[in-house]
Amino acid sequence: MLAIEHEIFIENVHEAAVKKTQQISFGIAIMHSEVVSADMGSIAQFAQLGLKSLIIGPDWPENKQIDAFLAGCHGYCEADVAPDLILKVVNSILKGEAWIPRDLIPKVIGKQVKLNSVENEIAYTRSKFKKDLDRLTHREVDVVNMLSEGLSNKAIASMLNISERTVKAHLTSIFQKLDVQDRLQLALLFKDNF
Repeated sequence: MLAIEHEIFIENVHEAAVKKTQQISFGIAIMHSEVVSADMGSIAQFAQLGLKSLIIGPDWPENKQIDAFLAGCHGYCEADVAPDLILKVVNSILKGEAWIPRDLIPKVIGKQVKLNSVENEIAYTRSKFKKDLDRLTHREVDVVNMLSEGLSNKAIASMLNISERTVKAHLTSIFQKLDVQDRLQLALLFKDNF
């Protein structure tokens, strides 16, 4: 009754994907914590199906709960909660609210802030790197491309029909313009951004 009345969906992700192709729509997926622990990606898969997610399980570790909320989970309950409380949780989630243990709220927020900070730092580094790339000459860009493919100075010199000494001069200029220490750091930055 609860499942029909509130469009609750209890099934595995693979069966849900099949049902989605049949144009069946549900409001909430209830998953056991063991299933989610084994595959945290299932939360995102249910979200792609348009489902909100509620995880129920016995004594699920805090770090797993935090990771689940950060992955998009909408609620967590212990397995031994009363049925009327589950109904309250489901109704809250369907209204767009989160059902999260009170003591986890600051921890989830703290971890999200740290993740955002790291993401912002990465975005800033990428933005700065791309802006700094504009300062490179056409030939320096060629050298960076070849270096990021793992080519040696000798191979780069041969391909560009220049001396190894000129390749080293280009690399010195590139390192200064992009504020990198060595060819490995340059290659990694370039691979991560292109």
